[in-house]
Amino acid sequence: MYYYIIASLSIVLWGILPTVVKFSINDLNVSSFLVLRFFVSTVLLIWVLPSLLKKRAKLNKNFLLLFLAIVAVLFVSQTLALRFLSVTTYIVAFTLTPLLTLLILRYKLSRKACLGVFLAVTGSLVFFYRSGNVSLFHINYIAIFLMFLGMISWVFYTLVISKLHKNFNDFEIVALTNYLALFSSIIFWFLNGLPVDKIPNEIMLASLLSGGLIPLAFIFFSIGLRHVASFTITIQYLEPIFGLIFAYLFLHETLDKLQIVGSIMVIIGIGFISRYSQSHNLDKLKEQQ
Repeated sequence: MYYYIIASLSIVLWGILPTVVKFSINDLNVSSFLVLRFFVSTVLLIWVLPSLLKKRAKLNKNFLLLFLAIVAVLFVSQTLALRFLSVTTYIVAFTLTPLLTLLILRYKLSRKACLGVFLAVTGSLVFFYRSGNVSLFHINYIAIFLMFLGMISWVFYTLVISKLHKNFNDFEIVALTNYLALFSSIIFWFLNGLPVDKIPNEIMLASLLSGGLIPLAFIFFSIGLRHVASFTITIQYLEPIFGLIFAYLFLHETLDKLQIVGSIMVIIGIGFISRYSQSHNLDKLKEQQ
């Protein structure tokens, strides 16, 4: 039960992060925000560095470069997409990421589980069609492309950290992720001309909060992926519900009737997937470790 709670909390944190990030980047350059965000998370996780250095021989150079590329694409593309999209649209689009994960990892699904996938995807599309009261045909498709890059990179990030579980604990994996994110953010900041913005107090506070939430969300997600992988992947379908609630409470983004219908479909779909899914490749990988 403990691990199920931890995995569920990770989704709550993922749900609130887009709202915090959106609030921050409205008045702050994206590259500056990323540097500030990951500087905070790196400082909070700097105590893990000695442990990582002791295990550096277990990190293949090519593997590390691949991990750096994935992390860079993941955070830069998602943050840029969120600059142009509403939090509602961002959350709904990212909801489809677990489905990509299940397909790429060849998750074995029964017929009832397939019905759950159909309901979850259809519900997501219902959300997306009128998400944020903006027609599907008037959405910024460059932002959607950036969002798609973020979704794909998240799938590969899931694969990478499942490989790292063999030699690294959850804190080390999260610390390594944030170290690489800070490094890639500094490069992005440099390529963007090293902008230095005057940061209002409330924006600074939100940026610091996002930096603090990242390590916690990643640690909870990594723990869930290690111990209850199938549940951790499928429970991500609940993220849009939490995301919409936080967006409504703090950014006043409203829910229309189609979004409510979509949320019900997603919840029912998750129930089917969780109840009728067969063993997941990540569970097998965990047993081999």
